Amino acid sequence: MKNQKIDQIFFPNSFSHFNNKENQSNFLKPYYDPTKPAFFFSTRSITEIATMHKGLAVMIVNNDIRPIENNLAWIKNRKNLYFISTSKLMSMYLDTLGIKHIEFPWCASVIPLNANANKKGNCVYFYGDEPNSNHYGYHIIKRIMKQNFPHLKLITACHPINQSLSKGLPDSDRFPSFSQRELNEVYKKIFVGVRLTRFDGLSGTVQDLGIRGIKTIWNGGTPSALSYESEADIINHIKNEEMSIGSTDNSLASLCKNYLDLNNESYEYIFNTDTYTNNKETPELFFNDKELSVMPYRDWLSDIHNMDLPLSV
Repeated sequence: MKNQKIDQIFFPNSFSHFNNKENQSNFLKPYYDPTKPAFFFSTRSITEIATMHKGLAVMIVNNDIRPIENNLAWIKNRKNLYFISTSKLMSMYLDTLGIKHIEFPWCASVIPLNANANKKGNCVYFYGDEPNSNHYGYHIIKRIMKQNFPHLKLITACHPINQSLSKGLPDSDRFPSFSQRELNEVYKKIFVGVRLTRFDGLSGTVQDLGIRGIKTIWNGGTPSALSYESEADIINHIKNEEMSIGSTDNSLASLCKNYLDLNNESYEYIFNTDTYTNNKETPELFFNDKELSVMPYRDWLSDIHNMDLPLSV
């Protein structure tokens, strides 16, 4: 098959707003031709791939893995369907399902690559979903901070949808939703982020902090990620990063911006069909030095409100 450039991308309804705003992939055309090669953002695109697309399809796997699990036999028999993993955590799930993939830091959200590195503040930042949910490890970090870092402030935040759902719950007042302007000011107050989830795509929060020179305790494997497998690791990371308060990490910020720039010349292979059809070797782009395990996705979802759940990776 002759090599072609992939120049179109499909966003499912839940991500369709990215067709009309600045984002990492705005140099690609909105989906226009079912016979030509195309990227499909999210596992939620699987119906469109199955029912309308005839050409080569590359699914960017960034969220809920169940559409893949539910259609695994069909996926493995479908010709010209390929996969991009967006984090080390996602790569592990795809490996477990026996799905070959390419690692690539593809994020739909707006990543301001022109942002300046911040002088590090004296707070720890945690972005979660709800105060009674364990998915992002709030029950873990809340206890760690109280027992080991009572002198440090933990700034917590969540998405507006989660904020409305958690009204009236204990600690719900600690989970505000910030506008982008407010968030930019919050980022100036912190020296490390925390994201203790077992399942994740390319976290926009982690990348937002990375381009500002701030690391996040997270197992996703991007340049600003600090991997962990125990509470001791988390505590040590916070202690180490606390020593950087008042400094500006321009080197990390520059590294993250280059890493996240889809127009980076070294990423040209991602947009060539022969990378996929010829099964070309591609670089690993996510790194984690810890021994991680995969929890079945449905099990992960089913225990969401168990706030006594111990840390696991």
